[in-house]
Amino acid sequence: PDDEAETRFREASGLADVDFPLEDLDVLLVMVDATRFDRTSLADPARRTTPRLAALARRGALVHTRAMSPSNGTFHSLSAIFSMRPLSFSDVDLRQPRFWHGALRDERRLAPEVMRDAGRETFWVGHDHGHCFSEHALGLDRGFQRRVLIEEMADAPPRDVDAEIATAAIEELGRVRGRFFGMVFFASPHDPYWGGYDAELRRFDAALGRLLRAVDLRHTVVVVAGDHGEAFGDHGFAHHLTSVYDEQIHVPLVIWIPGLDGGRRDAPTSTAYLFPWLLLRGGEAEQAAARAVLREDVGPLMRELDGAVISEMIGPSRQEAALVWADTTVVYDVLSELPRVFDPRTDPTQRADLREEDEARVEHVLPFVDRYRRARFEGHRFRFVHMEDPR
Repeated sequence: PDDEAETRFREASGLADVDFPLEDLDVLLVMVDATRFDRTSLADPARRTTPRLAALARRGALVHTRAMSPSNGTFHSLSAIFSMRPLSFSDVDLRQPRFWHGALRDERRLAPEVMRDAGRETFWVGHDHGHCFSEHALGLDRGFQRRVLIEEMADAPPRDVDAEIATAAIEELGRVRGRFFGMVFFASPHDPYWGGYDAELRRFDAALGRLLRAVDLRHTVVVVAGDHGEAFGDHGFAHHLTSVYDEQIHVPLVIWIPGLDGGRRDAPTSTAYLFPWLLLRGGEAEQAAARAVLREDVGPLMRELDGAVISEMIGPSRQEAALVWADTTVVYDVLSELPRVFDPRTDPTQRADLREEDEARVEHVLPFVDRYRRARFEGHRFRFVHMEDPR
């Protein structure tokens, strides 16, 4: 345990060290599937893919330019985000051989449960791509009093699912009567890419704009984040759940806080840090829940890894981790014990492995890779299980 975890988190999380009264504010988490930061208007204003998200940033939201998802798949990332811990230390059962399916065990309280128990109304409106949330990614609904899932099947005729999600979410916002925590999970731009990936992003952005117009931004914290990225042949991989190079884990993260000035923050951070960061600004019970997570898991890992942000892919035959610092990223193949070392400042697309060119840097980071490996194998809570397919 790390008795200095809260201080360490404030200094190393990469999130803004600002104060605001969470008890007096609603919270809306907007997730978007398979969204790369570098394909958004946040990364390049010349891209007209997400103009409404960019407008929220210009209005005063915080924009994190180096936010990493805790994993490269939906179930894995949400498990870590709700658990408020890296994936290895979340209570997940991963089904073999379909390791993107599984269940989140009920051994520890999730962030939505903490917020519900603090007296908030809680709801989830989002896609159910391939029956993901209704059948294959179980346990994520804990803490949500209401859930509305919009079915989407890859082999069905194309339709604007995100428009349907926005409509359902707006209806749900009209139902709440007190302080709330809600999650809205948009489907685009998950494959199949109807009209192309950028067209999918524009559909998401249009739905986001409708949703934001229905939100009282004077009294609501709004977080917009990607659950993971997407590869298009980068480094020889496609889609997601295939590597932890940046294209699969570097996601947009925009945070609107009423009354606070925003700006761009370039420090590495993780979307798994969102709920501890929020709950530290809540009531006594919410603060206590956040401090317990920080002391037990997040703080000790930050201490051991010099503040590295962790993103993990965990499968029965392929396991990788990205350790991300401001000046160095290590993409580590856990099973072969092979690290690849990159400088994100000069090589943002991760093409130049520095193992043979920068011995001093490699010698500096290798002890942290060893510490990560030891912590992962000694303290992990994930399990591989054989589970019956409900179909």
